[in-house]
Amino acid sequence: MARRADGDLVLDVGSEKNSVEVADDDGTSGGCAHRTLGFSKAYRMKHREAMVFTRWQTVLLAYQSLGIVYGDLGTSPLFHERKRGLPSKLHQWLEGSSKMQSAVTYFVLFGTCMMIGDGALTPAISVLSAVQGIESRSTHITQDHVVILSVVILVLLFLIQRFGTSKVSFSFSPIMLLWFGSIAVIGVYNMFKYHPPVLKAVSPHYIYYYFAKDKRVGWEQLGAVILCITGAEAMFADLGHFNKKSIQMAFSAVVYPSLILAYAGQAAYLIKHPSELSTTFYSSVPEPLFWPMFVVATLSAIVASQSLISASFSIIRQSVALGCFPRVTIKHTSEEHEGQVYCPEINYLLMLVCILVTVGFRGGPEIGRAFGVAVIFVMLITTPSDDHCDARDLETARCAGLVCSSPFFVAMEGVYMSALMNKVTEGGWVPFAIALFLLVPTLAWTYGRKLKAEYEARHAVGATELDALVARSARAPGVCVFCTDLEPAGVYSCIVQYGYTDKHDLVGDGFVGSAIAALKEVAGSAEEAELMTSALGEGYVFVFGRTILQLGQDHNWLKRFVINILYRFLQKNFRSSISTLKIDHAKTLQVGMLYEI
Repeated sequence: MARRADGDLVLDVGSEKNSVEVADDDGTSGGCAHRTLGFSKAYRMKHREAMVFTRWQTVLLAYQSLGIVYGDLGTSPLFHERKRGLPSKLHQWLEGSSKMQSAVTYFVLFGTCMMIGDGALTPAISVLSAVQGIESRSTHITQDHVVILSVVILVLLFLIQRFGTSKVSFSFSPIMLLWFGSIAVIGVYNMFKYHPPVLKAVSPHYIYYYFAKDKRVGWEQLGAVILCITGAEAMFADLGHFNKKSIQMAFSAVVYPSLILAYAGQAAYLIKHPSELSTTFYSSVPEPLFWPMFVVATLSAIVASQSLISASFSIIRQSVALGCFPRVTIKHTSEEHEGQVYCPEINYLLMLVCILVTVGFRGGPEIGRAFGVAVIFVMLITTPSDDHCDARDLETARCAGLVCSSPFFVAMEGVYMSALMNKVTEGGWVPFAIALFLLVPTLAWTYGRKLKAEYEARHAVGATELDALVARSARAPGVCVFCTDLEPAGVYSCIVQYGYTDKHDLVGDGFVGSAIAALKEVAGSAEEAELMTSALGEGYVFVFGRTILQLGQDHNWLKRFVINILYRFLQKNFRSSISTLKIDHAKTLQVGMLYEI
């Protein structure tokens, strides 16, 4: 049964005098003349009324966000160095240009794939950075031991994802509270012990002095500085699991002050011990606190991985909803918050890639460079994309403000990117490889869906043709139930609403019976209502369609390969639109349709 853009399910019931239309396995109908071919209308249709949270609910979500959103950003002190909008006229031009819409679509899809690559690199570098501290404790502990222990921890991390964001966050948030409190206290201790004036570095004017003094060396070091803000790029995706106020509250009250004190303390320590740059975090921890901090740091590194994993689930869910990614299993893990989801296929894909990265790099400096490249490219892509989305519903004055701010942030992120591009051959190629691996099926699916929608728009059956077709067709008695995102004239239409945690159980006669009862209440006449009752007495059948796209020889070999091979493979091997429904298979009929394009 096809899900409508507003989240409802459509059930069309045809009696003996009604024609029947068949929905295909993509959850769309064969006569979709008005279906959108881009993101523009779909984006607007996806928006719902914002949920209202009480102050206590916001505080609770802020507490949970510490374990989901801020794990990565909060554990940035572990990484050692060794290893917004468009003017209205331009906006209108973009809306009217199919080529520009396609370019923006592919740009955003690349960012989506890069984001998932970031989700694979974050757990690897977080856990490795924490576990590597044990090497300084004994000469018998080698890098092989560090890698093996890291892999074990990572496997356990991905196995617990199935319990859901809410349960995981309640388990993780106390760890992050302990982490933030510990690094803040140690930071204050190091500041007072080694160099109290270091806190002056919070003033932004020192940025100018830094570059004026170090010039090219300072620019090159930006590739390491970017590791201090990793995790910030995932906040927009994690909004689906929480809300804006809770994330702001956690950052302002806990995350930001703790990180400032931690970095200031490390800087003060390095002023007196500059030779210990590569082991700054553990070297700056007082000796009696080493093992307690090692345990806390390892647990926090596990939590740090959660923000990008949760973000990956959210962004895949949105991509599937927009028809830009093959259907995968989406499980809602909370009865209170719709955005908290779990995707098993993506979870285990991330686990596999993460293990390969951990074993392949073995904790070397290449993993940090790969991580930095992934982070900055995600930021570069999401900054203008986010501003473009914001500009849709804002007044002109605010849009002008976005026009001024977006180039500023893009320019700032571009400086970081330029410092990292010379590291592409030294590990920075990995996020591009992961993104390309994901981009191939994503683009194939998006392009296939686009061609299919265009074909259906060109071959839509009008009301007159539909009536003529029905008049010369032999009709079987009974009720035919089919799924569609249309409501064509002459066909009874019924919208069935499900909650996101409800089970779609259509087994038995109760479902169709209740639909007929609802339609009888709005029937045009008693005779019409009686026809529905008599049709149901003859039985019913669910009809589903299966569409096969076939590009002819007049298309080039690349397009034929994408549609005839890749898209068809994805159709066969990923979930169909009716895979979540429980239907009596003895009362179903599948109709195949070949679209020769």
